[in-house]
Amino acid sequence: MTFGEKLVQLRRARGLSQEALAEAVGVSRQAVSKWELGTAAPEVDKILALADFYGVTTDYLLRVEMAPAPMEQKTSAPRPILAMGIALAGCAAGLVLIAWNLYEWLQIAGVVLQIIAGIAGVAYFLQLCQSQVKDGKLWLKRYARFAIWLEAPYPVGWLVHGLFWIKQGMNFMDWIPVSLLAYFALCMGVTIWSFDRKK
Repeated sequence: MTFGEKLVQLRRARGLSQEALAEAVGVSRQAVSKWELGTAAPEVDKILALADFYGVTTDYLLRVEMAPAPMEQKTSAPRPILAMGIALAGCAAGLVLIAWNLYEWLQIAGVVLQIIAGIAGVAYFLQLCQSQVKDGKLWLKRYARFAIWLEAPYPVGWLVHGLFWIKQGMNFMDWIPVSLLAYFALCMGVTIWSFDRKK
């Protein structure tokens, strides 16, 4: 707090006007106004008069006090473990709905749920990487390590099935072991990448 700010605070605490203070210390109202605005400083005898009038020390009046550091606002700390749990639960629920194969609309709902959960998870952890959160990239890799196993089975299977369907002359049932092989290769590749400690 500056000298001028202290004068304003003391004067208002007493319920005084600038004119009343000026009269008490023997100066003009304009002089008091300049002191409070910080555009002029009082002479030594006026500082003593102000200290006596308010019952404070000259040291208190003259010493510029540093404003206390604003308390760090408690922002809602990101909870990556909770976000990862929710996203993975969505991926798992979608996988169950697709695999259940009870109704076509349930399978479609499962696909939609997997897409939404996957995109939401990736978006959250990418945003975490770009922020100043410690270990943001590590959390993204952790999420990828688990999400790939839940998200990839059907997309990989459908892709391989489509390739076999396009390529004529191949046994229709051959796509199942090939898709399983491709699925495990993809998932293991992402898992190995996710354990890489380079950030």
